[in-house]
Amino acid sequence: MLTLLLLHTHSAPALSDQPQRVVPAGEILERIERGLAVNYSDVIVEGDLDLSELSLHTENVERSVYDIKFFELPETVKAVESPIRIADSVIRGEVDFQDAVFKRSIDLDGTEFQGDVHFEYSQFRKYAYFSAARFKGDAYFWDAQFNADAYFTNVAFNGYASFFRTRFNQPAYFSNARFSQDAYFGYARFEKNAYFGSSRFSGCSDFREASFAANSYFTSSRFSQSAYFWNAIFKGPTFFWKACFDGYADFGGAQFTEAVDFGQGKFRGPAEFKQVLMEKEASFDKAAFEQDLNLENSKIYSIRFNAILGNNTTLNLKDSDINRMLVSWEAIDEHLVYHGSSYLMLIRNFRGLEQYADADDCYYRYKREKQARQSDLLSKSFDVVAWLSCGYGVRPMYTLFWSLFSIIFFGLAYWTGNAVRMNVAASGEDDISLEDAIYFSALIFVTHPPSIDRPVGRWRYLVLIEDVVGCLLLALFLVTLGNVMIR
Repeated sequence: MLTLLLLHTHSAPALSDQPQRVVPAGEILERIERGLAVNYSDVIVEGDLDLSELSLHTENVERSVYDIKFFELPETVKAVESPIRIADSVIRGEVDFQDAVFKRSIDLDGTEFQGDVHFEYSQFRKYAYFSAARFKGDAYFWDAQFNADAYFTNVAFNGYASFFRTRFNQPAYFSNARFSQDAYFGYARFEKNAYFGSSRFSGCSDFREASFAANSYFTSSRFSQSAYFWNAIFKGPTFFWKACFDGYADFGGAQFTEAVDFGQGKFRGPAEFKQVLMEKEASFDKAAFEQDLNLENSKIYSIRFNAILGNNTTLNLKDSDINRMLVSWEAIDEHLVYHGSSYLMLIRNFRGLEQYADADDCYYRYKREKQARQSDLLSKSFDVVAWLSCGYGVRPMYTLFWSLFSIIFFGLAYWTGNAVRMNVAASGEDDISLEDAIYFSALIFVTHPPSIDRPVGRWRYLVLIEDVVGCLLLALFLVTLGNVMIR
């Protein structure tokens, strides 16, 4: 296959000292009408190539009721028996080869089409070669059907390129193709491998509801304007590795049955993956998102999300069902759009991956965001207490801080108020020192002081308060510590 591709790929019409021979379009049409081989190279075809006026025998083709009634398409088409080769040439008129069946190979490699080209509703029974061709006008391949390999490598479409509902029953090669205007592959069907590697789409590219039954290669492709892949179906492994989307990238509702790789891709515009289905592993390893990424209501089996998010990039995971997401919380913390379902899904994900620190951090941020949005004063008050006292049960150091603060606070109170009478025989003095006051406070906080050290007057009520606070904070500390350490 590679040998055939190389043999039929030409970079430009051949240059020679002799002027190119001019061939009237009528001469070529006459040979087609007589069923003779058409074989020209490095010529200028003057005039339009139009099959509609030729007397060719017809064949019945299958048409849908929709095509017959809406598009008024005939159920018979003209059959072209001639092998056609017009390579490295220039066709100055229009080419109208629509509604035809090409039974032999057609080779237009390296040819420049200066007018519009029409292959609507045509069928190619053998190989179709368009490699390195240059379409100066619009190119129409609506509803065409390629039953053998289709070669469009290194092709240049300067005008509108339409492959609407085109069916490729064998591999389709568009590697390194250049689309200067809009390219439309909506509802196209690729039954075998589709190669779009290193292709360039300067206008809008539309693959909406296209179907890819085998491998799909868009490696290193560039989409300069909006790229639409919504509701497209990818049944084989799909590769967008190092692809660059300069505009809006819409994969909403797309289905990926096998693995898909967006690794090292660049999304400079909004990236829409709403309601996407990824049944196998999806990789966004080192992909860069400069604007918002929407994965709302998506269903993903496994996603590797070691991506690079811009400073203002948001990540929307609302109502998404992701079985496994390989990502660190730090990478998405400042970018995640708040939805309770998003945070709860991520918490389960981190725990399932034994990323307990990430699970705790995610839960902490979830509670903080939820607290900030609460309108009920009582509920918000309880949340504030839970936040400050123990970090919602995942920050034991918060409780430890308040415990130490309480001991020091009550100790200072006992010292400044000379609230405790120490054992004079042991201390040698009647007034309590700061050191003894802190020590006394610590004993009250964790246990009970010796009976010989007694609070004075109303200070005993403060001792009671510290005792209660100590019991609560110690219990809270043990529970929080156990929640963090025991998994």
